[in-house]
Amino acid sequence: MADLRGVDIRKTIMNYADLRGAALRDACRRGTQLYRADLRHISWVGASLTGADLTGANLGDSDGLDASQLADTLIDNTTLLPQSLQGNPWVAARIADCERANAIEDHGCPPRTAQPPSG
Repeated sequence: MADLRGVDIRKTIMNYADLRGAALRDACRRGTQLYRADLRHISWVGASLTGADLTGANLGDSDGLDASQLADTLIDNTTLLPQSLQGNPWVAARIADCERANAIEDHGCPPRTAQPPSG
């Protein structure tokens, strides 16, 4: 298990990395490329993921990940989400925004997706 607590991994390329159960507390993950990375069993409580590329990443069995954290990441239909976020309207809107912006091909990240109105 990797111990990356407090490490600045901003804009680091970690595509296909096996980070299952990694200790990421207080690590800065803004803009990190985590394409198809295995990110299961990680606690995301309070994590900033702004601009992170999570396309195809496996976030299953994650703890503390919420829709607001994914609202300004790059995700698509191949991103494996924790059960608590599957079917979430905000996450679905983010996926649509990323695909609409064609961001997937160039690894660019569209602006933050606003929370859809409840109701």
